[in-house]
Amino acid sequence: MKEINDDELQRLLETEPMEGLPYNFASRVRSSVQVEVNRKKDIRFYLIAFGGLMLGFASFYGLLSVVNVDAGNAFIDIVFRYKWLLVFASVVFIAILYVDQKLVKERGVINT
Repeated sequence: MKEINDDELQRLLETEPMEGLPYNFASRVRSSVQVEVNRKKDIRFYLIAFGGLMLGFASFYGLLSVVNVDAGNAFIDIVFRYKWLLVFASVVFIAILYVDQKLVKERGVINT
C-alpha cells in the first residue's frame, strides 16, 4: 500500500469529488426507507387482523359458554370439524387485505 504524507492526505480531503450524487438520490433513499417502514406496518396490520379473528372466535365461544354450556361445546365441535375450512377462510381474508393494500399502493404510485 502506498504511503501518503500529511500534506497529500490533506489535499485529497479538500478536493471536491469528481462525480456528485444523482439529483434524485435523496428521493430514492427516502423511497427505500419508506418501503421498509410500510412493510413493517403491513406485517403488523396483518398480524393484528389475524389476532382479531382469533379473538372474535374466542369471544364468541365465551359468550356461548356463558349463555349455554352445551351451545359452547357444540361450537367447539363445529370449529374442530371444520378447522381446515376456517383456516382457509382466514388465509383468504388476509390475502384479500394484502392484495387490496398492494393495489392501493400501485394506484397511488401511478397517480403521483
